[in-house]
Amino acid sequence: MITKDLHTHTVYCDGRDTPESMILSAIEKGLDTIGISGHSYTFFDTSYCMKKEDIPRYVAELRYLRAKYYDKIHVLCGVEQDYYSDFPTDMFDYSIGSVHYLKLKDEYVPVDESPEILRNAAEKYFCGDVCALCEEYYKTVADVVRKTACDIIGHFDLVSKFNDDGTLFDPGHPKYVEAWTNALNKIFSSAAVGSLFTSAQRNGASITGAPLFEINTGAMSRGYRTAPYPAADILRAICMRGGRIIITSDSHDASTQDACFEEAADLARETGFTEQTVLTDEGFISIPL
Repeated sequence: MITKDLHTHTVYCDGRDTPESMILSAIEKGLDTIGISGHSYTFFDTSYCMKKEDIPRYVAELRYLRAKYYDKIHVLCGVEQDYYSDFPTDMFDYSIGSVHYLKLKDEYVPVDESPEILRNAAEKYFCGDVCALCEEYYKTVADVVRKTACDIIGHFDLVSKFNDDGTLFDPGHPKYVEAWTNALNKIFSSAAVGSLFTSAQRNGASITGAPLFEINTGAMSRGYRTAPYPAADILRAICMRGGRIIITSDSHDASTQDACFEEAADLARETGFTEQTVLTDEGFISIPL
């Protein structure tokens, strides 16, 4: 049973419920750890992220709620740090590094908003080749560790959100497979791993050095995908390279906390994992899956 969830959103960004409502729901569901991970401030799109002036209040409220519910659940204050965000992360307990946009010339194109946006961007910048757009996406993902100094690599293949039926691009196309393979290779390179988990080290966490990828069920609970991020073949490649996994819901309301966690755990086992990583007061540690 998965009893910890570190990827959740509240009314501070694009979530629907307050932090306290999310915490109370997590207690009711039997979770022992809940991490709230508000979207970091991005200057070019403020529609979905935390307002810069609200972040100190966000941190203070979560510190208060951690103390209020300390005997019922472990509350952590996190951030989902977008690749293009330059807001500091040192006040948070942990960070999730994610790529939600591609910067194409002077335009920031969201990769998870609609299939039409992806098709239009492919037409405008890649002669209609969505697979070429995916190549550009994975070049950016390959750099997410260096850029965000994240503890957790968020929804690695987010660009596939609207491709569950394969109509946007062929996930088995050699160009697509090479793109995500190259991204993994860079993330696992010694230079990337050397800079990994900076914020966790600041907070005294014990880090093993292996990249930590989330298995994210958010698109499943919202009806976009039938399987979590990353796809099974990517998870097998992560496992073969010695990577670690953490199961998260990417919940934007209390009803989807811990959604599809058993399916995610089954997929992790099927792709070779025997352990999951969790965050405790002692840092990130591995426990049986």
